[in-house]
Amino acid sequence: MESFLGAALGTLFSFNVFASSDSNLPKTPDPVETISFSQPIKTETKFGEETETEETKIEFTTKYEDDPETEAGEESVAQEGQDGKKIKTYKITYYDGEEFSRELVSTTTEEPVDKIIKRGTKIVWKTLQTDDGEIRYWKKLKEQ
Repeated sequence: MESFLGAALGTLFSFNVFASSDSNLPKTPDPVETISFSQPIKTETKFGEETETEETKIEFTTKYEDDPETEAGEESVAQEGQDGKKIKTYKITYYDGEEFSRELVSTTTEEPVDKIIKRGTKIVWKTLQTDDGEIRYWKKLKEQ
């Protein structure tokens, strides 16, 4: 590795990379010989990266709406509910197998769909014939 750094620095100096703009300084001569390597130089890093996603459930809510066309006491589901979710994507950097940093890359939110239940508010008068006579009612009563 040291020989590579020496060769690299020698090449940088020989091409006047570090030369000053001051013309009074002596210039480094052009390289006489170029060093070539027959094998690729291996570099090894202790850093690694991966992405991680975190998903959080967003529960739907139930809403009730009055429906003047439906008889009082009746309910019907107008729309089924569906949970939403929030997805966070992180870029995690590791150094020597240990977590070094964590960066939030993106956040995506899928909104929940509310469940809607319609409640009847219409009063419908009904008549019931009994032995004691006729009874008019609009709401059924339950005996407890």
